[in-house]
Amino acid sequence: MSTANRNQTKAIAAAAQRERADAAVLQTSALVLVLVLVLIISLTGSGYV
Repeated sequence: MSTANRNQTKAIAAAAQRERADAAVLQTSALVLVLVLVLIISLTGSGYV
């Protein structure tokens, strides 16, 4: 395996890792958003707000 191939493989692996991290962040923020919405809806339903 040449040095160029090894570097390319490393770069691809790093990019894939970054994409997974971005997806995890998006998933987490979507989850938080849903939880906040549910909280607001339940509070308004109970007459607190």
